[in-house]
Amino acid sequence: MPSGAITLAIDSQFDHVFLVGLSVRAAAAALGLADDAAGAVELSVVEAVNNCIEHAYGEDPGQRVEIVLAPDEDALRVVVRDRGRRLDWAAACARADAYAADSSADPTAEGGRGIFIIRSLMDAVAYASSDGVNELTLVKRLPAAAGAARRTATS
Repeated sequence: MPSGAITLAIDSQFDHVFLVGLSVRAAAAALGLADDAAGAVELSVVEAVNNCIEHAYGEDPGQRVEIVLAPDEDALRVVVRDRGRRLDWAAACARADAYAADSSADPTAEGGRGIFIIRSLMDAVAYASSDGVNELTLVKRLPAAAGAARRTATS
């Protein structure tokens, strides 16, 4: 498969997030992910972008949210990037773990649900913050057959 990436950028407004979802889902499907897996990637990225808008930027419009789609032979990597408030990743993961452990948790309550969803649906999730730039990296493995077909097509 040819290397490369595509970067999407939106203004920090919730009504712009649907464009990201449509684009991510289409890319995931084009890379060979089944409909349910493409939907899982879409949902995870939309959750991540919504978190940027709500928590990193405090719902302040006019801020940039970047989404980088970077496929390779084995996986689709999606990096959601903002320049807002840094996330306390350890605390967010602890809230997500607590949410997962409490079967009586209100699914509409704040506090870990988004990170729980993302970690449940993706194969790997990592967070880093450096020099005022926050990045949440999501990884979804591609089906082996799709990877083999891409390798053959680019040979």
